[in-house]
Order: sequence, then C-alpha cells, then structure tokens
Amino acid sequence: MIDIRININNKEEDLKLLNDFIFGKLFAEKGCENETLYVTNTYTGNNFKTLSYEPNEMKGHHKGDKKASTDVLVMVNDGTLINLEAQQAKQEKFYKRSHFYNTKIYSILLNVGEDHENLPKTIMINIINFNLHPLDDYHTVFTLCEKNHPEYKMDDIIETHYIDLTIFRKSEIF
Repeated sequence: MIDIRININNKEEDLKLLNDFIFGKLFAEKGCENETLYVTNTYTGNNFKTLSYEPNEMKGHHKGDKKASTDVLVMVNDGTLINLEAQQAKQEKFYKRSHFYNTKIYSILLNVGEDHENLPKTIMINIINFNLHPLDDYHTVFTLCEKNHPEYKMDDIIETHYIDLTIFRKSEIF
C-alpha cells in the first residue's frame, strides 16, 4: 500500500493513497489538473493538454437501473473521456466492474435518435493494490481486437489500463 504521512494537530497520521477520499483530493478537484494529466499521459502515452472534470455519478435511464460513481471522470482536449479508478481491496472479478463502468459511461452519452458516430473514445485507468491476472507487467492495457488476430483492432474506442501497485513496487523502473 502506498502511504502518505502527514502531521495533523502534532500527530503523525498515515493516509492511504487509494482511499476514495484521498484519491479524489489528489486527482478529482479543481487545481489537480496537472496531476491528473500527468498520470493520464504517462500511462496512455498521449499528450493531452487540458481537461475538464465531469459529473462522476452515472444514473440509469430507467427506474431500477444500477447507478455507478466513478472516482475521477474527466474529458480531455480531444473529447476523450477518461475514468481513473482506485481499488484497495481485492475483488475477484474486478475486471467486470471495470467493464461495467466503461459501458455505463457510454450508456449515458447518447440520447434517443443521436448518432453512434458521436461516441467519444473512453480510457479507463484502474490503479489497483492486488494481482488481477497472472501477467508480470505492472501496467497492462486491454483494447478491442480480433481474438485470433490480436494485431487487428476493430476500433480504438475503448481502452482499459490496469496499474498493479503490488508489481509496481517490485519493479526496477527507478
């Protein structure tokens, strides 16, 4: 776990970086744009210049639809929507939650009669503190591609990143 030590009323406290409140204070508030752009550009390989914060609660269109609240939802200068999520506790099927959030973003973007061509690219960046899959890379990226020919991508409209902090801490990138 990545901890931040601060002094509150002359008492040292440990803050967990992946705590929703702390994560939100670091990346989801006005004044944090540079930090959010740095993380986004570093892991996506893009060079986004500006961003705007979007409402992070996504409601359904019908009574009984499941709601979702993202940790950080931003739109960058080219219209791409980026969702940064932090997850401390291991969830066995976390990738399903990640897929749900990404598709939930799409479900709220278009109204009846609007053209699907208007859908922007979405990038999901999940910063997790547990092993999700058997790969040894701390940063993995999933896109839509043909099963037998993974080099053939149908579209680059959906991109999902996982940054596994348990592997990151062991890596020799420094």
